[in-house]
Order: sequence, then C-alpha cells, then structure tokens
Amino acid sequence: MMRNLTVAAVLAALVFGAQVQAQTPDLDAWRARAAQGDAEAQWRLGASYDLGRGVPQDYAEAVRWYRLAAEQGFAAAQINLGRLYDFGRGVTQDAADAARWLAAARAIRLGVRRRGARGGAVGRDRARELQHVG
Repeated sequence: MMRNLTVAAVLAALVFGAQVQAQTPDLDAWRARAAQGDAEAQWRLGASYDLGRGVPQDYAEAVRWYRLAAEQGFAAAQINLGRLYDFGRGVTQDAADAARWLAAARAIRLGVRRRGARGGAVGRDRARELQHVG
C-alpha cells in the first residue's frame, strides 16, 4: 500500500512539475520585461500569482505585480488590484482602496471610449492595453 502511494506521489509530481516547467519560458520572459517596467508583463505576472498558473498561488506577490502595472495606468491591473483589495487577498481588506482602483480603471475605459466615439486616435500601447479590459 505504501509503495502505491509513493508511486502515485512521484507520478503526480512529474505531471504537475511538467506543467509548471512548460510555462517557465513565458514566465521568464514576463519577468525580464516586468523588471524593465513593462506594465503588461507586470500584469501577467500578477495574474500568474493570483491564479497559481506556473507558480504557486501567492496573493501578496500578485498584489505587488498588479500594483506596479496599476500605478502606470494599466486598467486590467487596476481592476484586479481593486478585486484583491475588495476580498482582502494579499492585502488587508479595504473597500476604499478597492473603489479607488476600480474607479481609476473605469476612468481609463471611459476616456478611451469617448476618444474613439469622437474619432480620436487611440495609441498602439493603449489599444494593446484595452485587449485586457473587457
């Protein structure tokens, strides 16, 4: 019985280890870009830690990466950071901070929509960002 459990544990480690290993190149690329201040890469790392994809789930680390992107005006990170404040994951639950980050994201989305409705140009970086904001 103990041998079967050991074999099962080894197989599970190999299966889950292969899944994490398969995602490592993307994570490494995002880390390099994030270290250079790329807001999208910071948001992607935050999402990885938030969801536990390719890394152990770590809400505090998710908050750290989301905040870096959110402070640069990346709306998707602002939404996710607001959600973590709202539920108290990785930070002390704070409705005011949640509302502040969600309002910042909403302002970006409304501003871009208004510019688009008036025929104004949306820059390439902002257009890329909007792919991540519903």
